[in-house]
Formats: sequence, structure tokens, C-alpha cells
Amino acid sequence: MIVLYYEMKQGRKTPEYFRYVKKMYSNLDIGPLRLGYTATRIWEWNTETDSVRYIKNRYSGLAEDVEVDPKEFLMIQLAAKEHKFTRQI
Repeated sequence: MIVLYYEMKQGRKTPEYFRYVKKMYSNLDIGPLRLGYTATRIWEWNTETDSVRYIKNRYSGLAEDVEVDPKEFLMIQLAAKEHKFTRQI
């Protein structure tokens, strides 16, 4: 299972964190587009291999070159709320 974690910091002193579970039947599922576009950082956690990587990191520029701090990621997992996807027309 793949879980995405989003950090939202727009106009807030403390960021909000959301989680989104990717659909297993689709390799193209990248999560909610609006949430991904406005997020400051996005982590991808693979529960089968227990590996974490950045998908997006506005602080460092290139997401692939930055190591994920395991202590920070644990706190993000605990603080994250489930993202409720609503379709807006």
C-alpha cells in the first residue's frame, strides 16, 4: 500500500498534515491534484518496503536528493488527518 502525506502551510503558523491512500489498481493515481499543487511538501510511504521518499519539497528544490528525517516523518504520521476527497464541479 502507498500512502501520501501532504504538508499544508498556507497562511498558517503551524502546518496542517493530510494523508491519502493511493488506489492499488492504478499506477497513475497521484492523489488529489489541488492538494498536491498547494502542498509545501509531499512524502510517499510504501508500507510493503517501509521506505519513505519525498515527491515534492519546496524547501530544497530537488525532492530526490533530500533524505527524509525519520523522527519528523513519525510526527507527521501522528498529526495527519485523513483527506476527504470531494468532487467539485
